[in-house]
Amino acid sequence: MSSVNSNLQSLISQSFLNKRESALQTSIERLSSGFRINSARDDASGLAISTRLDAQARAFDVIQRNANDAASYMQVADGALSNISENLLRMDELRAQANNAFLSASDRRLLDVEYQQLIEENDRVIATTQYNGRRIFAAGNEVLSTIFGANNIDFDLSATLSLDGRGTKGALQSIFNTAGIGSTEEVLNQTNTAVASFISGQTGVYNINVTQVARAFQYRDTVGAGPFGIAASVMNSNPAVAQYLSGAPGTYNVNVATLANNFVYQDNVGTGNPTQGIAAAGFAASNTNPAVATITAADDSNTQYNLSVTQVARGQRSVINIGTGTRNLGGINTATVNISYGGGPDNNFNINDNTLTGAEYAAAINANSGGRLMATFNGATGDLTIDSVGTGTDNSFAINVSSLNNGTANQLDVNGGDTVLAARNAQGNLNGQAFNSQTNTGITVNAAGDAGRTATFNVLSAGTTTFNQRQATQNRFNIAFGDGTPGFQLNLGSGPFTAAQFVTAFNSSAAGAKFTAAYDAGTGLITYTGLENGSIETLSITNASTQVDDGATLAYAPSDVYNLGAGQVTQAGTNFTGTVNGTAFNDLDGANITAAGLTFNASALGSTTIDVIQASVNQFDVDFGDGTGFTLNLGTGTFSAADFVTQFNAQAAGRYVANYDGANITYTSLQTGVVNSLSIANIGSPSNNAFSTGNATTLQAGLNATGDVNGAAFNQATNNFTSPAVNFAILSIGSTQIDYTAETLGEVDFRFRNIKTLAAARDEQDNLRVALDSINRLRGKIGGNLSRLDSIMEESRIRGLNYNIAMGRIIDADFALETAKFTRNQILQQGTQSILAFSNADNSRILDLIATGL
Repeated sequence: MSSVNSNLQSLISQSFLNKRESALQTSIERLSSGFRINSARDDASGLAISTRLDAQARAFDVIQRNANDAASYMQVADGALSNISENLLRMDELRAQANNAFLSASDRRLLDVEYQQLIEENDRVIATTQYNGRRIFAAGNEVLSTIFGANNIDFDLSATLSLDGRGTKGALQSIFNTAGIGSTEEVLNQTNTAVASFISGQTGVYNINVTQVARAFQYRDTVGAGPFGIAASVMNSNPAVAQYLSGAPGTYNVNVATLANNFVYQDNVGTGNPTQGIAAAGFAASNTNPAVATITAADDSNTQYNLSVTQVARGQRSVINIGTGTRNLGGINTATVNISYGGGPDNNFNINDNTLTGAEYAAAINANSGGRLMATFNGATGDLTIDSVGTGTDNSFAINVSSLNNGTANQLDVNGGDTVLAARNAQGNLNGQAFNSQTNTGITVNAAGDAGRTATFNVLSAGTTTFNQRQATQNRFNIAFGDGTPGFQLNLGSGPFTAAQFVTAFNSSAAGAKFTAAYDAGTGLITYTGLENGSIETLSITNASTQVDDGATLAYAPSDVYNLGAGQVTQAGTNFTGTVNGTAFNDLDGANITAAGLTFNASALGSTTIDVIQASVNQFDVDFGDGTGFTLNLGTGTFSAADFVTQFNAQAAGRYVANYDGANITYTSLQTGVVNSLSIANIGSPSNNAFSTGNATTLQAGLNATGDVNGAAFNQATNNFTSPAVNFAILSIGSTQIDYTAETLGEVDFRFRNIKTLAAARDEQDNLRVALDSINRLRGKIGGNLSRLDSIMEESRIRGLNYNIAMGRIIDADFALETAKFTRNQILQQGTQSILAFSNADNSRILDLIATGL
């Protein structure tokens, strides 16, 4: 039936489609993970069972690892015992050899050397054998427990393995919960260990009664936190009047009646270290056309140089190498030389000689070139250098030599390819004074109309230029004093100078002995302070600087800022007078005034009181009550309680030790006896009385230890009492009973000795037999434990495997079954999707019918 309101067929299809999708998702999850149970909803009980099985399987994995660790531990022990066993066998060989009656005593001593070394090696193996940082054979080791399944297996390491045989026990015990292999062990029972502590003795029962304990003397002195002592100090009621320098302890009343201030001047020359003076003009900077000429030197004057260059003549330098030997001309008049010039006319001449050297050829050129060429020959290199020296617009040249035999004419020829330098001749005038130079560099000309002064310049090209020369200022200042001392002129040289340079020059001059100058760039002030006292120690500075301008010498007025006169006085000089405790003083400078035992510097008018307090002298007399002691000296001034304790312990070493806890000093005697008392008396400053033991509390007084042992009285000065039968340490007054017995723990009692004699070698046989039997028994027990551990590991492996198999049967997915379910669910899903599509289309046909009817 079709319904407009509800499409039942579609709803049913959708319900089945959801079921198929859920089943398909479950199949995909199981195929992807490989597990049938992926969450509690798949199988709650199966999940719980499989989780328990997984925990048990993992536990057996851990058991295997634990067993491996235990096996490794025992294998290390067995290896050490194997080494000891080998040593014992070698010791038995040495014993048997020493048992030979034919050996001498020295032979046996030699055998005993190795024997003793093997004993010590066994000791070393026992003492150093470790596993994971734990000594295997150490006495007192705790019992180690390892988890194997539901129960623990304990490995007891508390027994000691000892093969040295030199102690009182010589014990050899099992290390794996075994007994019966051991030796004599001391057993100590005591009723009151607070009275006495057993040290050693023979077996037996000891009734000890302590009536008096010989405690060491001990004192406690409360001193506080400190510091202690008194530092040297000076109290000045008005330091602005006078500054203390030195003096004996006491009170000084100082009165300053007159201040002896030195003359002080101040002059403002400008801030920022300003510059005065004028430098000579730089030539390059005052050259109107440096492309024409560059001036290199000139007389120092205020002069203008007008330079006109009318011609720059070209020239030539050529260099040819003609060798160092001679040339065969082959006859007379056979060589013709032609010299042609760029500016004409030519020169022609003949060389008449059968042979020709380089020097002769150069001389011939110089003689026949009409003064237009200069030739030089270098006999060492064979170079011929030829320069044009004539003036003119073109002084280039060429030389052609013909008629020489042997084809050597071309060696003497000169052409353009031999030119190495083009010389430049110059002519013109300077201030109307003509010049005609054969070079263009370093030309020096007298400047017309300037009193014969000269200028030197380098010509670069034809044209005109002007050079301006200006003379620098001459910086001079007249210095005068008001006390009749001759003045002088301070000369700062020529050119610019700064305020700082002026001050440096002033202080370095003769004025520096009477005044010192200081410049402050921030305020611009130069302060001149007098170094001598007196009412007429004045200072005057007058600018006398000059400058040449257009030939006239003029005063350089800008330097007048350095003029100094009476109007710039800031303080005038008088003497210092006054009294100290009524004793008068009269001083010139106010510094280092000494009166009535006080040395001070006066600073201002007025009165002040200066109290000079001397430092405390810190000394203490230490007396031990037995006629010995020492003086403790802590110097002067302040000290701390820690300083006192350090010095005391250094000097009282072996008698007393002192400790300071921040408030109290405790003195503890290091010797017992009734006369080991302590007395500390302050023999220094009264302020140190806190360190006198007369103020101290006696914590304990020195007494001897007395009492009796089993009725035998003792009286001694130490707490360790020794009798023929027992040795113990006394701790307090009271009674105690010490029961000291010997208990046999096992069947073995041996001790190695030596094989130095025949009898000793025979006696060692039993010791070695017992030691070897003990070692073998112990190794047998270790082997049994190793076999047991192998069984545990195998059992744990099998049981863990079975638990994993059982867990897999529960949680693993059946791949074939899940694949079939996956395929089935896929087919059903696809079919359901088709039915759902059909059901949805059925309602669409109904709607079509309704639309047609309408």
